[in-house]
Amino acid sequence: MMNQLLFCLFLVIKITGIILIHPVSTGVVSSHYNVVTMVHTCDTVHNDLIKKCMRGQSLDVKVGYVGTVQSRNTVNVHLDPSRPNGCQIGPNFYEALKNVPELETLRVEFCYLKQIAKGLFQVTPKLKNLSIQYNEIDWIENQAFSNLNNLKHVNASHNNLDYFNSGWFDCSTNLETLDFQKNKIRFILRRTFAAFTKLKVINFDYNEISNIEPGAFEGLENLQYLGLRNNRLTNIQAEVFSNNLRIEYLAIGGNFLNFLSNRLMAKVSVGNILMGVNPWNCFCLMNIYRWLFKMNSTTIRDNLCELDNVPVCASAVSFSDSCSEYLDEELTQRYFGELQKIISFPLGGRCARLDYTQ
Repeated sequence: MMNQLLFCLFLVIKITGIILIHPVSTGVVSSHYNVVTMVHTCDTVHNDLIKKCMRGQSLDVKVGYVGTVQSRNTVNVHLDPSRPNGCQIGPNFYEALKNVPELETLRVEFCYLKQIAKGLFQVTPKLKNLSIQYNEIDWIENQAFSNLNNLKHVNASHNNLDYFNSGWFDCSTNLETLDFQKNKIRFILRRTFAAFTKLKVINFDYNEISNIEPGAFEGLENLQYLGLRNNRLTNIQAEVFSNNLRIEYLAIGGNFLNFLSNRLMAKVSVGNILMGVNPWNCFCLMNIYRWLFKMNSTTIRDNLCELDNVPVCASAVSFSDSCSEYLDEELTQRYFGELQKIISFPLGGRCARLDYTQ
């Protein structure tokens, strides 16, 4: 857990072929050796956001530029306590990246970064792994990560993005991992991932997604992980998936789901599923269990959330001996009303969305 991590002062890290940009730190990049040495002075990370923790500075930490060029082969990274509005990636950083054309891994993390412009990464054609997590990014220019044929893993989690645009990755078709969990994404458009047939991991957990358009996951055949946990989904249409899609691990817990349609269960198979703390209609839940049993699938339980006193499902007021595939407003409100009565239940955050409104 991030809020349990304590970091020591003067921790020195040397990583071959990696640029790591971290708050309150200095980094030296040699284009000859592709080695980064980072000296950290920040002593605490807490609750998904880096604290500025400027107390007890021992380095000359001043003035907020990312990628200040000191010489042809050297980049120094500084962050500035006097610039609370965040740092910008500017032309100096772009020039610095030119010195490491063999770069495969780049991390710009905990920097209060807000925007990413097009063209920044075109000087790193061999880039495979990009992490821009734990920033404040709310805008990415179209084609910002385009034409990176070696790019496989992107982590943009813990930011402020309210949409995902596949156009960011034009002609970067070898992507295997997209991690955009803990943003503010509200929807997924049709054919969003159609060009990325090699994708294995899509993590959109802990966003604000209420709508997934038909065809959104078209073109995908085998996913290791699809994360839609803790969003605002009241329905997942069968049409969002390709026929015969196999999902090894599907996370849909903590949404507003009453049912999964028979059509969806007929065209998708899963190996493992996390689906707890949804307001399932009890008859519909039995259908899901039968579907999972036929596939010999495993139901994953989050032991921190699915406590013995947390309701598994609720029955509709109007009796029915079959699953009615529609959003039952009254059932959903009643389910979340019961959750709010459970004092020991970890409210909000990890387990459930308790702010349901229709």
